[in-house]
Amino acid sequence: MVYWLAIVFGLGYGGIFNAAPTIIFEYFGTHQVGKALGLFYVFFRTRTASGGELAGYLFDETRRWSFPSRSISRSPASACCFFSSALARLAPPPFPQSRSFRNITGTT
Repeated sequence: MVYWLAIVFGLGYGGIFNAAPTIIFEYFGTHQVGKALGLFYVFFRTRTASGGELAGYLFDETRRWSFPSRSISRSPASACCFFSSALARLAPPPFPQSRSFRNITGTT
């Protein structure tokens, strides 16, 4: 059972790294990909690395798991996630495929 959970977790977690460059390329074009990907990975890795440590610290302080899970789910970070989801709904559609392809090849 643990192996199946590890497989599902790995597939879901790996999808983030495969989808992000494609989505960023479609929305920002080729000129901004480096900057946008760099910022995405810096903030993603910082939040991913600090989540376990924060939950462990809260468990050590309270000696129960109910408080860390409630406090993390109500944190400002989760508010930022909801806010950014709302902003993503307002984002304009990405460049048409032909325009993005012309940026890659350098043709006009």
